[in-house]
Formats: sequence, C-alpha cells, structure tokens
Amino acid sequence: MNYTVIQEKTKGFPSHVYTLNEHGKLISYQKANTHEIIKFKSPLRFDLKGRQFNTIVPYDQKEKYITTATSCTCKGFVFRKKCKHTLELNK
Repeated sequence: MNYTVIQEKTKGFPSHVYTLNEHGKLISYQKANTHEIIKFKSPLRFDLKGRQFNTIVPYDQKEKYITTATSCTCKGFVFRKKCKHTLELNK
C-alpha cells in the first residue's frame, strides 16, 4: 500500500500538508505552521481539481512513521518536536 504526502501551494489557501492513500483519498493532514497531524477514521474524498501541490514524500506502508520535513508521527517527535526521521529528511 503506497501513500503520497503533498503540500498545498495554491494562492489564497493555507499550506497544509495532506497524506493520500493509493486511491487518492485523504487519510490525514497537518495544519499549516503546526506539528499536529490529524488522522481520519476512514479515508475521505479529496479533490485536487483547480489546486496546486508539491509532492513532499512518497512513501511505502512498510515504513512505520509518517514523516515530513517538519513533522513525524513517532513518539520521539511527539514529545521532543524533533527526531532522527525529520533530521534525516532535512539533510
């Protein structure tokens, strides 16, 4: 199962970070300028039409954590706001 992490770059919209499953449905998002990741109980329909995005991190479900340049779902990041996963990604 593959996932894609994208960031909004459409003018007039906040630059939230979205995680989409292999079917293009929204499974989680991170509000702009925060470290909080909001996960949904079931995937939601997500329309990309008329919007612009940057692909941040395509990743495979074999990886244990959802990591972007500014956040991670591992326990280390939740408590310390930094972890080896984000440090490695930002090299």
